[in-house]
Amino acid sequence: MPPTSVPRFLLWMLAASIAFALVNLAARYFGYL
Repeated sequence: MPPTSVPRFLLWMLAASIAFALVNLAARYFGYL
């Protein structure tokens, strides 16, 4: 894996974790979970 793709991969992991946290909070707020 080229070094230039590592920061983009980390950004995708960060974005995915933030999106998952937002979905989890929304589901808990609306009572889905």
